[in-house]
Amino acid sequence: MTSRALIHPIASALLVLAANSAHASVVLTIVGDEADAVITVSAPGGSPTYTADFKLNFNSPTNLSEACLGLSASYLDAGARAAIEARMPQAGLIIDPDFPVLISVSPPAACGLTFRNEVRVELRTENLVFNANSPFRLYKAPVLASFRNITQSVVAGSVRARGSSGGFSDFVMVRDTAPDLVADAELAYDALTVRLDDPDIDPVARRVLEDTLALSRAAFAAGNYAAALDHVDDMRGDCGLFAGDELDNEWHATGDVENDEGEIVSLLEPLDFLLDRLANP
Repeated sequence: MTSRALIHPIASALLVLAANSAHASVVLTIVGDEADAVITVSAPGGSPTYTADFKLNFNSPTNLSEACLGLSASYLDAGARAAIEARMPQAGLIIDPDFPVLISVSPPAACGLTFRNEVRVELRTENLVFNANSPFRLYKAPVLASFRNITQSVVAGSVRARGSSGGFSDFVMVRDTAPDLVADAELAYDALTVRLDDPDIDPVARRVLEDTLALSRAAFAAGNYAAALDHVDDMRGDCGLFAGDELDNEWHATGDVENDEGEIVSLLEPLDFLLDRLANP
């Protein structure tokens, strides 16, 4: 297996983003369980301009409103892009200068926004060009913490990346300058292994999910990517079955509960994406 060098976290004082939000416009429309944000961000001086359509599709939300969502966008200058890239899990992941935009979702605790399971996320921009085996990925991170891959699909539109999240708050489109699907899948398996080793998860649910993950990883190691993918799909189904009883599955803006189901699914989806590309090159 090939490996990719990890970037060590830098001091938190150096992680303050030099993002200029003075030239950002967000027009948010909420219909039912979906929030659709039309985003326009300009570099200082008003040019160039970057546009995006950012959608969040919730499961059983309460108190979903513009004020309670806390959605904003920022322009990332060269220094801010470097700070973001330093928070990536491995080298070679960059913020493309053709779309230097950070989208933040920070619901105020006092509003009481809640949802169940995972929220579906979609980021589309015409500033980037789609091609087969697109190197673009959707990444998210808590404020000032490390980013991680949440990509479930990348399709034309010009580039439309989809994924899911069990929480918030920062989202960026990332370009992988040295794609290595096998190494990335290894990292995805490692991330799931760590996430499942949580004593707060019901022991029965944890054992079922860990056993199925082991079957998937064994098939992956043997080069049987289709079988590995089937086991990942089984895990996603089991998460749905365990949700609410054996797996906590609610997100609260107050931060008083942990959305295990949503976060595990958001780790399964990029693994599913990688295994699918390996199985269907």
